[in-house]
Amino acid sequence: MIEHYDELEYEKRARAGLIPYLKDEDGVYKYLMMVSSNPKLGGPRPMLSKGKIEDDEDAFGCAVREAEEELGLVRYNLTETPFLIAAERVVLRSGAYDLTVYAAGIIDRWHFDKWCTETEYTVWMSKDEFLLEGRRDHQKYVVALEEILRNREVS
Repeated sequence: MIEHYDELEYEKRARAGLIPYLKDEDGVYKYLMMVSSNPKLGGPRPMLSKGKIEDDEDAFGCAVREAEEELGLVRYNLTETPFLIAAERVVLRSGAYDLTVYAAGIIDRWHFDKWCTETEYTVWMSKDEFLLEGRRDHQKYVVALEEILRNREVS
């Protein structure tokens, strides 16, 4: 029997995230991901840093704040203003929400502060590594970002 849920119970607060990236010495794009210290909050796989948009902030502010908290992002380590890579509806078994994802280049891969207790560790991954090991529902954002970055190189 299929259970039907009240839409309000199923609806979750909108979320936003940010993917820091850089191009390594070998010309490979790398993306900074986090692994949650609590697998119940996102699972055991590397994932993008994201969180709930608070009442007093917009998606952009949330994405930067979450990256500061979960990745230790230092704003003056950015090469650019974060740019939008996705804004879409996410529907999972646990609920549905609006997700906005940004990306920004990084100057120095080592210049990050300590992250919060929600993060077990952070890891720089190539697209191919993330496709093998990363959280499956986040993989499309890395693929989209890499396509954007490759198209920038051509133009």
